[in-house]
Amino acid sequence: MRRNAIVSFLKPQPRPQKKIRKYVIFLFLISFCILFFAGASAAISYLVNTGITNDHGAIDTNTPTFQETAITPDIRTAVFDAALELQKRKRYDCQIRAIRAFGSKNADAIVREIEKDASRNSADRMIAAIDLGLQKNALYLQQKTSCTNQTADQSSDTPIQNSGAEFIFPWQSDEKGVLLQSIVKKDKDPILQAAQQTGTDPRLLVSILFVEQARIFWTEREFVKSVLRPLGLLSTGSNISLGTMNIKPKTATAIEAYARDTSSPFYPGDAFAHLLDFQTDHPDQERIKRLTDYHNHYYSYLYTALYIKEYEAQWSRAGFPIDDRPEILATLFNIGFDHSHPNATPNVGGSTLTIEKRHYTFGGLAYEFYYSGALADDFPLR
Repeated sequence: MRRNAIVSFLKPQPRPQKKIRKYVIFLFLISFCILFFAGASAAISYLVNTGITNDHGAIDTNTPTFQETAITPDIRTAVFDAALELQKRKRYDCQIRAIRAFGSKNADAIVREIEKDASRNSADRMIAAIDLGLQKNALYLQQKTSCTNQTADQSSDTPIQNSGAEFIFPWQSDEKGVLLQSIVKKDKDPILQAAQQTGTDPRLLVSILFVEQARIFWTEREFVKSVLRPLGLLSTGSNISLGTMNIKPKTATAIEAYARDTSSPFYPGDAFAHLLDFQTDHPDQERIKRLTDYHNHYYSYLYTALYIKEYEAQWSRAGFPIDDRPEILATLFNIGFDHSHPNATPNVGGSTLTIEKRHYTFGGLAYEFYYSGALADDFPLR
């Protein structure tokens, strides 16, 4: 045993400096990894939360047209003058033919809407959305003028130069737009569930969802290409904005509070007071878990549906109902509670996005999607 002790003593012992150096290197590597992943997380958060929702926003240049479309009575309301009704019908048919020349599937969607809805109010707004989409197309404007000036005894069979295009709106034919619509469709069940529980228009939820996801699909090309497209997923936000609707924790907390606060102008009614009750004593953790669940996006849509109901309640109490204004509700969703000021002529706008060289505001793109006819079989127009 003594010999072993001597041998052990005679072995070269590690110098204290070497041990310290190893510890320093180890701590440096650990710190580097922490900083790297923190930086990567911050970078992802920055990318996900910029480009549309965190810019300064803008008022949509088409706001006067949105307002006019919302308040103008249906030009095809039933009248007692049969000749006048026939004239209006011919003009209407002429408009459909003009639209078909520039987007055959858009025209088909309008025809289907007419067949489902005898009042045709939704079809009117679908045409108005297309008018906005083609407002710089000289051939369409010429045909539109021709339809407007058409009299009852004129033929509606005048030839129109056909572009051969299926869709009018750029995102409808773009590969990313087609992919995004197919992925959105997968969430039909939780969207309809949240809409039914709150009495919210499911198509409005889908329109807002489409715009929220569009900023990812059209601005984060590599992220979409490497992650979302192969897995067929919607983006579920980051540590700043959560869930498929990119709701900030602060906003989610406010939605919960207003749902219970009977004194708030945003209070949506007793029926909604307990929809967001927590099941644990850790609401912050539970809230994040709700909104970032990769397997079930139900709470993303439920929070959004209540968000919409709270805006509708505020504006209705003020005497300016906006239940049938998807472009206004989408704008409010984007700009937040603090910027919601009920009035008779609200602006459409919000954050901005460019798709195929066309510039959109948040509310403007939501309006276009809502009245485009896209996914109308699964989420009909109200």
